[in-house]
Amino acid sequence: MKYKGWSTVVIIAFVFVISTNNKLATAATVPSPDILYSDWKSRFVTSSGASGFLRVRVTEDNDVTVSEAQGYGMLLSAYRADKSTFDKLLSYTEKYLDPRGLMHWKIDKNGNVAGQNAATDGDEDIAYALLVAHSKWGEPYGGKAKIYIKNIFDYEVEPDTYVLKPGDVWGGSDITNLSYCAPAFYRAFAEFTGNQDWFKVIDRCYDIHEKAENTATGLVPDWTTIDGGSAVGLTHNPNKDNFSYNAIRVPWRLFMDYKWFGEPRAYNNINLMAKFFAGENSLYSGYTLPGSPTVNYFDTTFAAGIATAAAGSEEGAFASKILEKLSSMNPSSYYGASLRTLALLLLSGNFPAVVLPASTGSSAPSPSPAPEPPPVGQYVIILEDPNDNQEISGEKKIKAYIDNITLKNYTMTYSVDGSKEVPMADAAGMFKQIKVQFDSWTWNKAGPYKVTLTARDLSGNIIGTKLFSLFVKQ
Repeated sequence: MKYKGWSTVVIIAFVFVISTNNKLATAATVPSPDILYSDWKSRFVTSSGASGFLRVRVTEDNDVTVSEAQGYGMLLSAYRADKSTFDKLLSYTEKYLDPRGLMHWKIDKNGNVAGQNAATDGDEDIAYALLVAHSKWGEPYGGKAKIYIKNIFDYEVEPDTYVLKPGDVWGGSDITNLSYCAPAFYRAFAEFTGNQDWFKVIDRCYDIHEKAENTATGLVPDWTTIDGGSAVGLTHNPNKDNFSYNAIRVPWRLFMDYKWFGEPRAYNNINLMAKFFAGENSLYSGYTLPGSPTVNYFDTTFAAGIATAAAGSEEGAFASKILEKLSSMNPSSYYGASLRTLALLLLSGNFPAVVLPASTGSSAPSPSPAPEPPPVGQYVIILEDPNDNQEISGEKKIKAYIDNITLKNYTMTYSVDGSKEVPMADAAGMFKQIKVQFDSWTWNKAGPYKVTLTARDLSGNIIGTKLFSLFVKQ
């Protein structure tokens, strides 16, 4: 691959095989992570106008810096263990905090605030980057992460509804953006801070996603509402109801929740989306939700999003093809180049779930991260009792099984509302089971309570998950 300003072709690369759900894609050649990062950094990270620090410049907008760009830069430098760059990006970010402790969303190339108040997508990436930094280098990053995460929850999550707001002073039920929803990050936020309400944000994101998506294509709009409708209050974006340059980030964020935590809701969407794209003769950088192109070109930004959807799907051959396409592209624009770098690092295994030190949050239950599980859905967990959406009370058993596998060859756990997993026992016949005192489930009143069953092989790899809801009789 030829890089701008170089007279030779870079051949440092690695070959990996995409493992899609129940299918194996052909090998794909991707530039090495060091080449990906160093090329991106050399073109977009600058000290110019950064007051002695570093910032990420948006080349397609007069070299401004936005909080989204700082978030991408902090993620990339943290994952590549580039502490010097990370610290200078962080210092620049902290220089421009608004009164709510979150970064102003836009700073011009001379260091003046050009867009006041915060943007949630940048803030959550900044917060997660701080967690990655904490996992590598310790304090003070953990303390900074805890404060930043609290500010996000306090000002960018709508009270009572748990709708993710697009900023710290606007939006919510009437205007929200699904590409800002980062459920895999929120699991880490919950674990690190002990704030289990982050799981309510996750559920709300998936609920809105289900309402907003086209059931034939899996495509979602750039902007929507709590009911999945058109965000009529947003008047400045003509593509707000289309699958455009915001929504293309949705598969990237959902792939992380599927890859890292085996979330079936994430898999269902990216698989449906990949199926749509795989069936198209040509790909474009924008669609109506039913699947009609809105433009006549195809660029790196959309290749990055589609590649992450395909990698988490059953479309193995298409996944390999689109990955090769993405690897061969290298745009001059900040946005496309950033999403390409993030996607290729993620798909090549160089962007794993953060492994946090011992939690410094409250004693509230927290989820157990499961880095790099194999594809979920190899086996189907069959729920024997109780039924999905059943009203229940007293002490009852949860019973489930996987057909055609003997009990001794796998384990199963249950958790409720994101709490820690509890092992289930072998029962007579084919069942895994556990006794639960449902009358003790009072924190969400009558419910619904979200129950997750997770099956693992004897090496600890996830081989199946089952999600269902229960209501508790009051």
